Amino acid sequence: MLLGVHGSVQTFTVSEDICVGGGRKDITFCVWWDEMSWDFRCRCCLFEFREIVSRHVLAILTQKKLGTVPSKYVIERWRKDIRRRHTYIAMNADDLRTSPQAGRFDWLNKLFGEIVEMGSESDDRCQFVMAGLRELREQIDKSVCDRN
Repeated sequence: MLLGVHGSVQTFTVSEDICVGGGRKDITFCVWWDEMSWDFRCRCCLFEFREIVSRHVLAILTQKKLGTVPSKYVIERWRKDIRRRHTYIAMNADDLRTSPQAGRFDWLNKLFGEIVEMGSESDDRCQFVMAGLRELREQIDKSVCDRN
């Protein structure tokens, strides 16, 4: 329900019936929507704390018939069109094992597995491995060899 409008910011209330103890309780959440920037904020702060768009914001999106969630609220790990590293792991049903990339993935995975085992033996080893991996990552990022 629209509560008020201040410039481009609209304030809504969303009621929720929850179970508390043995009874039920009606709780009202405020949702603010800036029509200019498409920013949403909800009093429950679910997105700010856990990066999850609250059902209260989704209720307002539905009520306003906006149809889509703004892209800034779609976290990278939720997207279906991103390149995921685990797709290099071959399944019996496909022939990824024959690709050079899958072979490199297997070799690196085996070596990293051994390093993880050694690094997990103590705090000192863990810190040493972490520092080495950070340095290696920086070197790879700066590498001229990585052109593929």
